[in-house]
Amino acid sequence: MSLGGKRRIHSKHFSAPHMPEDCVDLMQQVTPFVSYEECVMSWKPPKMRIKVEVELNNWKCGIIIKDTSNNSKQYLPIEQMSDVRAVPFTDEGDNTYVTDSEIPKLLCIAFYKGTRDLVNVHYLTLIASEAATAQIWRVGLHRLISSNTWNHPRIITIEKRQRWLYAACLATEDNNRINTSDLAGLISKDAFNPILEKLTTSINIHSNKTISASDLTFELFLEILDAVYLREDLKIAFESIVGSGDSWDDIDLDMTLTTEQLVSLLSEDQRDPRLNEILSPLPTKEDCRVIINTYESQTANRAHGRISLRSLNKFLMNDAVYGSASDPMHSEQYQDMTQPLAHYYINSSHNTYLTGSQWQSKSTVEIYRQCLLAGCRCIEIDIWDGQDGEPEVTHGHTMCTRISFQAVMQAVADFAFVNSPWPIILSFENHCSPSQMRKIAAYCKSIFGDLLQSTFLDGDGYDTIPNNLPSPEMLKHKIIIKNKKRKARTDEAVADLCPNQSEAAKSYNQQLIIDGEVVEDDEEELRRIRERSGEIVKELSDLVNYCTPKKAIRLVAGKPEVSRLPSTHEFLDYNKMQLSRIYPHGTRINSTNFNPQTDDMPLQLNFGKFEDNGRSGYILKPLLYTDPSKTYNPFNRLPIDDVVPLNVSVKIISLYGINKKTSTPYVEVQFYGIPADSKKHQYKTRQCRGRGLCPRWRSDNQFKVTRLVLPNLVIVRFAVFDGRDEKCLGWSTIPLTSLRPGFRYIYLRNSQSPLTAIFVHIKIDIFMMSEHADFADVLTNPLETYKPSERNLIEMSELLEDDETQEEKEAEVSEGNDHFGNLLSLTKAADSAAARESLRNSLSLGLSQSSMAATFINTESSSRVTVHALAGLYERELQEYIRNIHKPLEEKVIQFTNQKKIIQLKANFDKALSKRELEKSKKISTLEKNTIGKIRKLHKLLSKQLSEIKRSKSKQDSTKANELLNHLLQEGCRQLLDLELAFIQALYDLHVEYIQSHTYALSVKHHNAVADAMTRALTQCHADEKKAFDKTLHTKWIQSDSTLRKGNMDLREEHEKKMERAAIQQTQVLKNLIQDDMEKLEKKLQDNRARVEDEYQRELEGAKSRFERAATKIHALQESKYHSPTTTIRWGEVSADSYIQLLQETGRLSCSLFHEEN
Repeated sequence: MSLGGKRRIHSKHFSAPHMPEDCVDLMQQVTPFVSYEECVMSWKPPKMRIKVEVELNNWKCGIIIKDTSNNSKQYLPIEQMSDVRAVPFTDEGDNTYVTDSEIPKLLCIAFYKGTRDLVNVHYLTLIASEAATAQIWRVGLHRLISSNTWNHPRIITIEKRQRWLYAACLATEDNNRINTSDLAGLISKDAFNPILEKLTTSINIHSNKTISASDLTFELFLEILDAVYLREDLKIAFESIVGSGDSWDDIDLDMTLTTEQLVSLLSEDQRDPRLNEILSPLPTKEDCRVIINTYESQTANRAHGRISLRSLNKFLMNDAVYGSASDPMHSEQYQDMTQPLAHYYINSSHNTYLTGSQWQSKSTVEIYRQCLLAGCRCIEIDIWDGQDGEPEVTHGHTMCTRISFQAVMQAVADFAFVNSPWPIILSFENHCSPSQMRKIAAYCKSIFGDLLQSTFLDGDGYDTIPNNLPSPEMLKHKIIIKNKKRKARTDEAVADLCPNQSEAAKSYNQQLIIDGEVVEDDEEELRRIRERSGEIVKELSDLVNYCTPKKAIRLVAGKPEVSRLPSTHEFLDYNKMQLSRIYPHGTRINSTNFNPQTDDMPLQLNFGKFEDNGRSGYILKPLLYTDPSKTYNPFNRLPIDDVVPLNVSVKIISLYGINKKTSTPYVEVQFYGIPADSKKHQYKTRQCRGRGLCPRWRSDNQFKVTRLVLPNLVIVRFAVFDGRDEKCLGWSTIPLTSLRPGFRYIYLRNSQSPLTAIFVHIKIDIFMMSEHADFADVLTNPLETYKPSERNLIEMSELLEDDETQEEKEAEVSEGNDHFGNLLSLTKAADSAAARESLRNSLSLGLSQSSMAATFINTESSSRVTVHALAGLYERELQEYIRNIHKPLEEKVIQFTNQKKIIQLKANFDKALSKRELEKSKKISTLEKNTIGKIRKLHKLLSKQLSEIKRSKSKQDSTKANELLNHLLQEGCRQLLDLELAFIQALYDLHVEYIQSHTYALSVKHHNAVADAMTRALTQCHADEKKAFDKTLHTKWIQSDSTLRKGNMDLREEHEKKMERAAIQQTQVLKNLIQDDMEKLEKKLQDNRARVEDEYQRELEGAKSRFERAATKIHALQESKYHSPTTTIRWGEVSADSYIQLLQETGRLSCSLFHEEN
């Protein structure tokens, strides 16, 4: 199909000579291609071609590209591919390196490397020998890419990821041999030894540490993974399931569950309470027997209908329904798509064409392709006049580059409906002149053709009821243009009103007011002013129908710039019938709104939001946001009608698939939703140290979020970070509507290993107010209320006794005065003895009716006062208890310093320092001894030569003899000074080595040990405080509550609410104090570590300074002559021993050079 004079480039738009499944099978045959070097988005045309052989691997999860010239291989996994095209790289690059005859034989693979985003796209261009071969590969690769985890939302289990990794290992083979180091490199370089040990016990390993590719079966590969990732965490996780009473250390993974236990696990723990039993039936025994027969490896267990814990974990790793944390049903489109467009959240992109900031960055056409493939359904196109008369796309008045508008339209036509059939909205920001607007309209018509929704749909009623937008289903496979409409012209209105006066209309048309100027009879001037006025031309205006922009609110830093911000209700009501776009202001450097071009927090949240509903790009809003009869305030935590709030508990058990042994990972769990659901709902585990490739947590790993008011809008983000450098090791964002309870695996994106996942235990239950909890239990478990128990019998007997006593009193009073009886029935709410006694006294004295009414009011008031007083006393007691148990951090640090462990660490540190000092002293003594020996030996040699010259002086010419004598004196002085300089240099090197390898290293080790001990002690102290506080809170709660247990139910409920509020507040106070302690201690430890670093640098600088001063003195002596006044010691005039003694007395041969500052 030819559109706009250009061919469609995506492989989806081409037919193939075979069925897609047959094309995939044919790809497993070795196929010759001509390849160009790999390139990126800023790529220039290559100059060299390479002959290669390409084939699809046996697992159909990657292609192997072999260079026939040197037999080198490249493996490209399917899961890293973005799309396949029928032309070479088609951005701004030059494609003249490919001839027209080669185009039908060409395919271009776009793929990612490393961290996956929408900017860093790579390309591999291949040319087949025949056009049919190229088309087979295009269709086959598109078939395989359609299950890609990035552009398609299908859940990929760990078992399939293990097969991907196994295929990558097989792809490293060379002459049917696989190097064990390559195998370890793909799994984990830190696990080379356990991998080699497992291979040694299973198969034969060659002397060069290679194995046969045929020996590496998938079963052996799984055994290798089991040897690398020891799943001790499963014992902790399944401790509650086994129910044997043993600790997790005694649990064996070969322990089994019966079929009934498996049914109970899948029906209760792994079951979502939000599911309907009719639409989602409970698992049966037959279902569980199928699971056991599939995953249980032991024949005896299968025969008895039992499954081991190890096999249960294998089932969770392989099954998307019961093992994945995300609901697999939501990976397909399941929501109603027949409602108006305004009832959906639409996946949108702002400044789509940019690869970076909106001030200075590169604009590319490729970004439009990648955004459309990733699920965007609304993209922005800023259009400006081009210098050559062609409209261009750029961010105006900035340093951003420009791209062709026609190329953008062609990319949209090619990629709009590759992964989603739902409508696309093109948001035009039009800054063009009328002449180029006409070109814009022409390009839209010619390139889009029938895909363009250029008119209103028949019968939608939008022309008469503008708020009645069509549904995504009605606009399927349609492109909608959002642009300003042409304003109604005066001349057109006159022509319509006066059809019989065409000449008058023409005459009137010559007098037109535009921007305050009157134009008469000058067509050229009329055209010039029209272009300057920014009027939308009719050709483009006719293409705009459902989406016309109108600026509503301008926000600056989250606050309204206009004088009045619409109320929450007004804004929500507006969006129940209209569409709104929120985007950053054009003068801001960074686009801090959701930005699909960068792998940051906004992208992750946006990705999680629109992962739902099969990545369709359209998410149905809650009924509160679409029903005009409902009102709602997102900032209020009060219950919402027809919305069931939820409690969510997340327990982080372990990480699977970490490939760095030295990492210290921790997990962050964050909840994002409406303001009431986002505040303070962010948690993280402690750093896991010393667990190697198998990090797990047993404490500080469970987080509970209560009362999520609007769970339909909540997104849960899981992220793993390395505590050493805070680098993100992987992330996953899941809508709460898709999150499933039970033991689940959360598969991470952009992780270093495809196997990386978080093993968690999730609980989801319905939030219930405390005063309704008992009633809810009765509704959920009605049979339980009929079971006789000792407590029920005691409470019933107490109630009967109270009723009999009360009836007797009422009968006595009613005989004397009916008013007294009525009053007595009202005073049942009085719960204090003083109030009852006052009432009896009033009755016995025969007070009037008015005085009795006053007494009742006072009694009721006193009861309220009693409730407030008890609750206030309860809160004050908790405050006082916190002050008593929580001591200042300084006192705790002093207490910790006097602990035996800290004292022992200090003693060990001092002992190690003394030992190193003694070793240093011995080395210095040896150095001094050797240097003195060298000086003595050299001095004696020089003295002997001096004596010979003096003896022969009388026999030789005196002038020559004096020259020889002076030369020897000068040379001897130089040699002796060289020995001194060598001594100083050796002494300096020894001192620096001691500082670096001993003093500094021991200080750092001591600091870390003390810091760890102090942190552990403080953590334990905080745990003891929390435990004691919880015990006291419970005890005082019972004491305070017992005084009102038999009182009025309303007062009792009020009292419990006040105590609950006080308990929550004081618990938070203690948590804040504990958090402050930890932060202060961390700051102190950081300051101490910085002090160690400063002392280390100061010692090094001081040693260097002293060495340089001593060396400068020696150099000065070397430059002076032997008879110079600066030469204080003349070696020729003293003996060797005297020379050495003088050196030591003057400090030139001193071992204490670096002991103290001279």
